Amino acid sequence: MKKILLFIAFVLASSFAFALQEKQPENIAIEYLNLLKAEKFDEAAKMSDTNMVKLLGAEKLREFWLSLKVKYGKVNTLSKPEQIKSNEFFIYSIILYTDKDSLNARISINKKMEIAGLFFIPIKKNYDYSMPDYVDTTKFVQKNVEFGEIGWQLPATLTLPKNGTKFPLVILVHGSGPHDRDETIGPNKPFRDIALGLATNGIAVLRYEKRTKYYQSRIGKEYNNFTIEKETVDDAVEAVKYATTLQEIDPKQIYVLGHSQGGYMMPKIIEKSEGFKGSILLAGSARPLYELILDQYNYILKSDGSLEFSEIQEIKKVEQQIAYLKSESFSENSPTDSLLLRLPAKYWAYLLEYNPLKIMKENKKKVEKTLILQGETDYQVTIDDYKLWQDAFGNDKSFSFKLYPKLSHLFAETEGKSKPSDYDKKSYVNKQVIIDIVEWIKNSK
Repeated sequence: MKKILLFIAFVLASSFAFALQEKQPENIAIEYLNLLKAEKFDEAAKMSDTNMVKLLGAEKLREFWLSLKVKYGKVNTLSKPEQIKSNEFFIYSIILYTDKDSLNARISINKKMEIAGLFFIPIKKNYDYSMPDYVDTTKFVQKNVEFGEIGWQLPATLTLPKNGTKFPLVILVHGSGPHDRDETIGPNKPFRDIALGLATNGIAVLRYEKRTKYYQSRIGKEYNNFTIEKETVDDAVEAVKYATTLQEIDPKQIYVLGHSQGGYMMPKIIEKSEGFKGSILLAGSARPLYELILDQYNYILKSDGSLEFSEIQEIKKVEQQIAYLKSESFSENSPTDSLLLRLPAKYWAYLLEYNPLKIMKENKKKVEKTLILQGETDYQVTIDDYKLWQDAFGNDKSFSFKLYPKLSHLFAETEGKSKPSDYDKKSYVNKQVIIDIVEWIKNSK
């Protein structure tokens, strides 16, 4: 076993004193987390009250805990419990220090000394943004704007070069997750890097808050009807419409740049839009989303050189969920809790029919040019996806391709294969990426 277990020793004067100490709610909280840490989910579930068991029984508890493990790494140590005042429950805040980050666990314990609630809060870190060396702030201005369909308007930033008029414009479309307009990930702001880098070189940029961030609570209420088209495509289409109305922008020089999921959905954005000249895909996947998820699970869980039994079980669980999606048993009425990533059935039903290569072939003439860029050390969207784009469009003169040997999913330089912990290290979008986009746009005139 390679698990690192945390043992808490209590030095007490007598066994009677130990029994009294053991009943203290803060010790129950620690015991519960230690059971999760040791992946003894059946024993942990037995400590819960009736409502908690319904929400997080042993199986769901296992799935939830291991999904946290994939994202944050193994839990190494726990902080001393800090009690939060509450009349009805004993509530404790305990920090979990993991391989990659730290999490704040909030545990509620009822008067019967049962676990009544559990949730985790990522610990926010204050990062100072500093400009990459390729940015010259004297060459552009920024202003806040808003666009979008009625009821779904989004705040945005328009970055405009100072010198000249009728600028080319690039619209930035986010990857997966509830991103802000800078696509902030830890200390990194790749969309801000791109926006300021392009504006330094005479190209305007529009970047906006993603719908899943700005309308998070509203989307939660409508979650069962949520699709990737509503998440990514619709607002990109609205951004193109808005861009054509800007007097500072050359309406014949509008480009859309999609990163990761934004690149994956670019063919659909092209299909549903009118009025933009070229598309840019940064790490845009070409395979079904479930294939990428399985690859990511395998990569992350095997990154330390071996697999624990629980990790093997987690990979099997993902494989079973994928098999269910592809089976006749799956329908738009399938319960969300049983589905991969707990995305709603309508979300998966849409993706099962979505083929980016096919849709791009059908709509490629709607744009004059497409640029496809890929980092070779990227483990989220890999060189396999890049090769699929090349195989499909490599002989098409309207497509350009470039592979960057040392760049990650964020198009930042890495040493060796990138890993999740890299996202917590300050980096910038590589200068060569900015140069290549600038030259491609200028050559498109």
